[in-house]
Order: sequence, then structure tokens, then C-alpha cells
Amino acid sequence: MKKSKSNFSFVFWLSGIIFLLVGIYFNLNNAEFKRNGITTTAEIVAIEKYYDLDDEEEIDVYVQYTVGNTIYKTKLDYYSDFLSEGDIITIIYLPENPHKITYAKVNMVPQILMFTVAGICFVVGFVSLFWGFFSRLKRYRLKGNKVIATIKKFYCQANFRILNKYVARLVCVDAEGNQYETRFLYDNRKLIEVGSQIVVYVNKKNPKKYAIDVEQ
Repeated sequence: MKKSKSNFSFVFWLSGIIFLLVGIYFNLNNAEFKRNGITTTAEIVAIEKYYDLDDEEEIDVYVQYTVGNTIYKTKLDYYSDFLSEGDIITIIYLPENPHKITYAKVNMVPQILMFTVAGICFVVGFVSLFWGFFSRLKRYRLKGNKVIATIKKFYCQANFRILNKYVARLVCVDAEGNQYETRFLYDNRKLIEVGSQIVVYVNKKNPKKYAIDVEQ
């Protein structure tokens, strides 16, 4: 069960990292438009549909707009079923290269969506991991050996919170020198001090499997 929960969390963390990187890519790609772009109106003059080599339908949208006294016709970086030829839309272009444009209405949508999904993946990953920990703790309380250990290390990430709790790491050692370690969501209203004692429930058949009672 522990391995299953860890793998489940890892999948969500990995997915979160991927969505985060994609969001960063979109953000960097649009940074120049946010910094130097100029907003103007454009008319959709053509919507062209065709099929690629894999027989997948592709749709290109072309818009026409004026910068200074020059008329430009450029492919838009967006398509929707709600767009039609003759529609007037708002675009953003770069003054040093008016051919480079983006659809103003969705300029920030991709990165916001990617960052949101990444955040959800990270939260689900952490919650599933710690939910597995507390499930294991409850099981070991009933069937495991109770061991008293001394806290040797305790670290809390004060600048990062999940569900209004802090991600923390605790290391403790029992009288026989066995070391136990766990990560958990820490409620700073509870006092945990290095040198104080804490209860560890150890699996009777496999001492490498245990749960530290951080909720005591």
C-alpha cells in the first residue's frame, strides 16, 4: 500500500512538473507580447481547412489588419468554432515585426490553464501521500509494536503550505539506535522540539515498515 500511494503521488508530481514547464514555455513565448505588444483590431479574412499526412484535420485562420499605412495578412495562432470569416477581433502585434501576432483574447489563457492544472496535480500528489501515511499510522497503531524514540531532526518549510499546513520532515532514533524518518503536513499550533520523545509504531514482521505518530 505504501508503495502504491507513493507511486500514485509520484505520477501526480511528475504531471505537475510537466504542466508547470509547459506553462513556463507559454509564459516566455508571450512575454514579448506582454512587454512590447500593441493592441489593434483585425478582420478574419480566411479560414482554411485541410488534412495533414496523418489524415488529421488542420485549420488555419488568417486575419488582415493595418499598421501605419501598411496592410498585413497573417495566420492567427488560434482557432475556435466561434470564429467566422468577416469577424472583427482584437490582436496584439510587435511593432518591430508586425507580422508576429497573437490573439489578445486568449493570450494569457494557456499559461494560466497550465499553472492551474500543475497546482492541482501538486496538491493531489501531496494529499495522497499524506493520506497514505495517516492510513498506515492508524493500521500500525492497532497491530504494530510501540516504540519510544527521541527526535533528532525537525525541519519545517515555513514558506510553503498545503491545506494551511506546512511540509515538514522529522528524524528520530530509538534506544537501540534504529532511525526513523517521515515527511508530513505540520500544524504549527502543535509544538515539536528536537530532543523530545515521540511514539513510533513498527510493523511486527518487517521493522523497516513503520509510522511515526506525529499526531500525538
